[in-house]
Amino acid sequence: MDKEEQLNKKELELQKRLENISNMEKEILTKEKKLKEKYIELLFKKEPEEIKVKELCALSNINRSTFYERYGYLDALVSEIIEDEIKKISFDDERCNKFSVGFDQVSKDDIKKYIDRFYSNKILVRFCSVENKEFYISKIITKQIESA
Repeated sequence: MDKEEQLNKKELELQKRLENISNMEKEILTKEKKLKEKYIELLFKKEPEEIKVKELCALSNINRSTFYERYGYLDALVSEIIEDEIKKISFDDERCNKFSVGFDQVSKDDIKKYIDRFYSNKILVRFCSVENKEFYISKIITKQIESA
């Protein structure tokens, strides 16, 4: 086998490995999406404290070991869900999206639009209406500041 054939063979092997990694990434993203969807589904049926990893994994048809490997605990999944929802309501206009600018630089109209977006997001509103709402409101505010 000459050098060119060896290079072609190595390139093919590398390409195959990359395809496998890509497939694994897709599978991981699919599992994450499914876990988030099922958590949100449960959130509208019960209090967050009543949601257990075992139940969530059974509904998602995902092994608990996979859940713990990815998230470690439910709080990490909840944080990610809140972060996703914050991104959905964030402004395109940078000056309105950052808490670092003073509120004097953000118009009342922009603040009203943001609040309207917040209240139109059923998931964030649900987190604000649970028994332990102070904990979740604090998480939401923290995630908003971190994303600024």
